[in-house]
Amino acid sequence: MEAFSATLKKRGGFAWPKSAPLFTGPDAKAQRIEAKALGAGRLNTDLLERPCIDCIFIPSKDELDALFNFVVTSRSALNSAFVTGMNGEPWWNKGSSFTAKPMRLAYVNAFAPKGVVLPPKPPRPVVPAGGRMSADCVEGRSCQVGDIGPGGGVVFYDAGKTESWGRYLEASPASCQKSGLTWRIALPGKRGTKQLPMLYPTWATAARQRIEAKRLGMGKANTALVIKQHKGLPQTSLDATAAGYANSLVCGGKDDWFLPSKDELDTLYNVLALTDNDLTGNNSFGFTRGFYWTSSEYNNETAWTQLWVDGQQFDREKWLNGDPRKDGGFNPFHVRPIRAFG
Repeated sequence: MEAFSATLKKRGGFAWPKSAPLFTGPDAKAQRIEAKALGAGRLNTDLLERPCIDCIFIPSKDELDALFNFVVTSRSALNSAFVTGMNGEPWWNKGSSFTAKPMRLAYVNAFAPKGVVLPPKPPRPVVPAGGRMSADCVEGRSCQVGDIGPGGGVVFYDAGKTESWGRYLEASPASCQKSGLTWRIALPGKRGTKQLPMLYPTWATAARQRIEAKRLGMGKANTALVIKQHKGLPQTSLDATAAGYANSLVCGGKDDWFLPSKDELDTLYNVLALTDNDLTGNNSFGFTRGFYWTSSEYNNETAWTQLWVDGQQFDREKWLNGDPRKDGGFNPFHVRPIRAFG
């Protein structure tokens, strides 16, 4: 794995360097997904006609996210270079624009630890429409991304070895998706910090806990924590929340489903988009246009969602169950539970 260092460009007011699309043609969708990944920043920068001088480059989306996570959770000298939290500012990774504050640049450098040979870029996953049947995977023994798992859904992540949470992640079948649920119940006049107990009540550690809650392998623990927060609710009210529905779901003969973390849901989206199984492709796994809840809290009032159109992730108010449309209709938020095994 590459290591990264960051060099802060303190001057603000930068525009996105190129107006024309970086990727065109039939492979553009997959190329954009790959361009988000760790290790893609240098190639992206070259495509922007900003050659990699001394190997300093604009970070990719995931590289910039890793930098933010490190700054928030460490005691490094970078803490004084970046402003985060309520007074934070936008930083470039790919095309976007903010009018409230100037865009800034944080250049990074990539290098291999001494004596380490970097592995080649992993191949794209192969996920046939509707998934791949494998007797070993159905029995929960050995799976590949794209196999149909023990719960009847598609396997979208393989950690390569057994972790504390398991090895494989499987999305539930389309028949087990639910729409129109809130992230948590909001009483009148009791939003935000007035909704006690808070998920992370200790101010000194809350930022670190929220960063950790975004990661792969955290969905099950996040879901359990949200359920604990709702322990005073009757079961019918709990089931009307995203985590409550996922936690009580019995689907495909399995009862260990949970609400995916931010990075787990992003991984699922990326795999489906890379293999043309997203909404603009065959959509053979039955996803719906709109926002999907994750189990990762953004702050006391909002939680992370993912827009199942282009894969962007946004924080949305926890008490929402959808968005009204201008034509008088309603776009509900969705829940697609996942499970871990292996």
